[in-house]
Amino acid sequence: MKNPFDVAKKYLEKAEPEPQCQAASDLPLRAWVIEEVWDHDKCLAVKICSAVIEALFWLVLDRSFTPDDELAVYHPEELQWLRDKGPETLKKVHETKLVFPGVPVVQE
Repeated sequence: MKNPFDVAKKYLEKAEPEPQCQAASDLPLRAWVIEEVWDHDKCLAVKICSAVIEALFWLVLDRSFTPDDELAVYHPEELQWLRDKGPETLKKVHETKLVFPGVPVVQE
């Protein structure tokens, strides 16, 4: 099963250097792709189940896709800011996205 952050990473405009850390295969599994939405050969979005935030959410890779449910929506450009956050911060961000749908994560 593909790591959702790896799927999103290829859609980022600017390639980021690989972090100097433990091999991904050695890390505990923390998220699962529940559903993929494709248009021909292009992945539009993936629905993810996160063990860290204990919730489902959409990672939307193509903004033409609009989910038809009440789940929070994240975009690839938000992942850079989110990747180093701890579980409590991620849960707060997720709660905020549920209250304010469509609002991007912004670092201030």
